[in-house]
Amino acid sequence: MSSDLDSLVSPLSPQRVLHEDADLIVIDKPAGMSMVSPERGDDDLVSRVKLLIANRDGTPPGQVYLAVHEHLDRDVSGVVALSRRPQANAAIAAQVQAGSSRLAWLAVVEGRPATKSGEASVKLVRERTGVIRPATRRDRNGQRVVLRWRVTQEQGNRSLVEVRVDHGGARHVRAAFSSVTGLRIAGDSASRAPGAPRLMLHAAALEMQHPSSRSKLRVQAPAPAALQAWLRAGSTDVQAAPAGVMLDELLREAASRRWPIAARGDVDAYRLFHGEGEGLPGCDIDRVGDHLIVWVGEQFAPDYREELLDAAWRLGPKGVYLKIRPKQASRIVDPRRPEVAPARAVRGVDAPEELVVREGDLKFWVRPGDGLSTGLFLDQRDNRTWLAGQSGGRSVLNLFSYTCSFTIAAARAGARTTVSVDSASRVLGIGERNLELNGLAGDQHVMVCDDVLSWLPRARRSGQRFDRIVLDPPSYSTTHKSRFSFTSDIVGVAEECFGLVSDGGGIVLACTNQRTVHVGQLRRSLHRAAEQAHRTVGRMVELPAQIDFPVQQGAEPHMKAIAVEVERR
Repeated sequence: MSSDLDSLVSPLSPQRVLHEDADLIVIDKPAGMSMVSPERGDDDLVSRVKLLIANRDGTPPGQVYLAVHEHLDRDVSGVVALSRRPQANAAIAAQVQAGSSRLAWLAVVEGRPATKSGEASVKLVRERTGVIRPATRRDRNGQRVVLRWRVTQEQGNRSLVEVRVDHGGARHVRAAFSSVTGLRIAGDSASRAPGAPRLMLHAAALEMQHPSSRSKLRVQAPAPAALQAWLRAGSTDVQAAPAGVMLDELLREAASRRWPIAARGDVDAYRLFHGEGEGLPGCDIDRVGDHLIVWVGEQFAPDYREELLDAAWRLGPKGVYLKIRPKQASRIVDPRRPEVAPARAVRGVDAPEELVVREGDLKFWVRPGDGLSTGLFLDQRDNRTWLAGQSGGRSVLNLFSYTCSFTIAAARAGARTTVSVDSASRVLGIGERNLELNGLAGDQHVMVCDDVLSWLPRARRSGQRFDRIVLDPPSYSTTHKSRFSFTSDIVGVAEECFGLVSDGGGIVLACTNQRTVHVGQLRRSLHRAAEQAHRTVGRMVELPAQIDFPVQQGAEPHMKAIAVEVERR
């Protein structure tokens, strides 16, 4: 893969080091990263800083000393100091305990405080769960803090506010600010705050006494592009959309969060930027080998579309492809029209017409210039891995199979048999080639070119049964035999699936990326379908969102996937 693109997804960008000497290192922590997270291996700030120092200085990560004094919540970004020597650790810990180190915060809110600046005292209570809230008359104990705020920027109905509290951290800021101003920081999923790509709270500056020199140390962390982008989105001015340097920063911030994927070294295709969860809804960027594919909605004006393509090109790929999504998913468009999906790169050089990408020990054919269907759904990578873990020695049915990526995952894991059903012979042909590419071709893997809605009842009547069934239909589809709409037809199709589950029990994996369908609706539809099929459901397990398809704070995942365990008859 391209070294230019690889540099975007390093463990931690050197630019995030705000200050460093023999005693301490001060980091601009990205949002979405825990300070210390043993359960997630090395995907936490301390581990990444150790790796950064090790790669730079040649010191083994296990020999790098780092100590944490103040924790920034996972969803909060900004300045944080780590001690590099035990002596410095003791001196900084004493300052934190005494409350003599100070943080200044930036917050974005919807609305405006009653006054542009002010100061107020508020009493806060920490509950056993760790939640911090304003005290009530019933609370005998609590901590009184002084809150100071100043509005520094306004854009439409949104405000950027500088906030300080004399004691406490991010949770104290959130509780005190909402108590005093009546405004909740955007993206705060713990309250009824306006939805946002992330928690719009940033530790902007740290003031402390240097542990050795005793001189005053003040370190600032620039406001993340995501904060400015959400602030500007409050304006009705179309020129408020992120552009230029801000757009570059937004894309690079997102790319840096993909390091856990890139660190594997065996994944060639993933989403580099997911606009819905990263500050620019309607724009997504996929990495496929050394090339990028920019997906944009029709709502973007041609001039701004060019801004997005230029920004993607500045990330350093060999070429950039363009795909334009229709405003309405149900509207039928010719996916190969050149004005919708040019067959050639619109920046840089073309990729091969067809190339192989890796996903762990799996390989897939993809066609970057082939209309709106490039051959692989990247949002199902983790679900393919999950299915593989459930498929050894089992019979697997893959419905609406497209190019059969779920089939490949199950077959590689040792599925006894697979049946893949899709109405398009062309994509099934690619599925057969994917089996051959992975050395899995054989009579035990059957491709069925048929309308799924017609095939299901015939299969049930003929006595076919399966241990694992994948139901991943499109939101809408039309064949010469039928029309399918997820919202109106999912119960009937799922009922047929439950009727095909082996008498000894099995699993139905149901997926949809339709935004209008909520997880609760999907659960209810699957329960209803199972009841109508006279099958008993054991558990329903919701599979988590992938790291490269982040979810907007307080929102549901782009891809909803529920594994339904069906009990023995």
